[in-house]
Amino acid sequence: MMQKITLIFYLLVLSFGAQAQITATGFAGFIDYMPGPDPYVPGVDITIEQLQTGDQCNVVSTATNFYQCVLPQNIDGPLKVTATKDQFWLDGVTSFDLLRIQWHILQLQPILEPESQIAADANNSGGISTLDMVFLRKLILFVIPELTFTDPWRFLPTWTVINVKGNITNGDVDFQEHWSDVSGDPYNITPFNYDAPFGLENFEYPAYLDVPLEFFWLSTNNQFDLSYFSFNAIKVGDINFSNSQMLMSNDADTREVKPAVVVSDPGLIKRGERLTVPVTLGGLGGTVAWQFGLWLSPDDFELLDIEAGDLSGFTKENFGLTELDEGKIRALWFAERPDAVPDFNSEQVLFNLVVEAKRNVLNLSESMRIDEDIMLSEAYNATGQPTGLDLTISQAAANTFEQAIQLMDQYPNPVQDQLTLEVLLEQDANLDIEVVDLLGNRSRAYTHAGTKGLNRVVLDQLNALANGTYLIRIMTADGQLTSSQFIKMD
Repeated sequence: MMQKITLIFYLLVLSFGAQAQITATGFAGFIDYMPGPDPYVPGVDITIEQLQTGDQCNVVSTATNFYQCVLPQNIDGPLKVTATKDQFWLDGVTSFDLLRIQWHILQLQPILEPESQIAADANNSGGISTLDMVFLRKLILFVIPELTFTDPWRFLPTWTVINVKGNITNGDVDFQEHWSDVSGDPYNITPFNYDAPFGLENFEYPAYLDVPLEFFWLSTNNQFDLSYFSFNAIKVGDINFSNSQMLMSNDADTREVKPAVVVSDPGLIKRGERLTVPVTLGGLGGTVAWQFGLWLSPDDFELLDIEAGDLSGFTKENFGLTELDEGKIRALWFAERPDAVPDFNSEQVLFNLVVEAKRNVLNLSESMRIDEDIMLSEAYNATGQPTGLDLTISQAAANTFEQAIQLMDQYPNPVQDQLTLEVLLEQDANLDIEVVDLLGNRSRAYTHAGTKGLNRVVLDQLNALANGTYLIRIMTADGQLTSSQFIKMD
């Protein structure tokens, strides 16, 4: 889901006597992501509006985080600056961010970076608590589509100067600058001037206001070429700033991807059979958090239950099942404490899927996979370095074939129009299929290019047959034959 982020600042230009009108030719600024190695936030829509006249300009910040608006001459009175950005809520928000909040709350590894503290305050309470973890976990797992009490981005003012034709540093301009919130309390140019005590759950930092800020610019010179207004952008929930690289990179995914998630394939699973499928993770020592999206074919299986594995603190709250009807399963985990990290060098059972087969399944690899379109699938070490995850289906035993051709199942029965046959072949073979009535008259004929393994063949246009009982004959070129019967009923 995309969310529109809006930031509104009011710039109030005060006039004194002969200084009543201020002439400007442009308005510009920078939008930085905090902190990030390439801290740019492109694609921000900027609107500068002169409130008294309604004149405005609209621009979009560039890939190098700069914007510039051209304003009319003879500006007199307040200006309104509005910044908006379309942003996917989950960008940069992962299970590693949940780990950092957890360890911070337990006073094990406090979050000391002020911008990270603001990003961690997901519920906009002015502090960091378990509620922030609850909301962010639900967001990551698609239990909720968005956070309704905050925007995905928070913008904080950085610096604001007025640039004239001369050089500010040589005394050509004498100006004062004062920031205040709407209640009149002083607001510092640097929003992070706080004393963060070590080991406290709630750090003190200046409030990021939901109300507009007013800027009072006092100057003895009224000839302005360009006014600068810049701000820092903080992505809610992105405590380790992984979103900064998403914003800047247009390159292909360069993460190392390891097939570390393993599922054992039991072989042929018959319709109606119930089984427990362990999902394990191994070969990734030092993993402190992980998350992945798993697709389980809704045509092949019904998920009956999820049982805990070897991981401490792993419950059903670690799953997102809101799109289970589409086969989408989301799961995440993070270590509750630094001294409670499992040894993922050896395989650990993450959880067990209890399923029932809706139809015959020969190989789990056709019915299960890790899918990045469902959820970003990664494991994280203690520094937050991600490793992409993929799924390995290990064959417990080779499938054995009792016959060269077997009719495993057919459905529905009775039938109205279409009948599906599940045919198991020991090797590739062309199938000739006949539908005959009880007198031996051929009513329908079909051909199918069969492949080794399980084949699903649909017999259609049966609605033209008269009601009654019919036989099915399935033959191969070498004369192998199997048969069955069905009832046609309107």
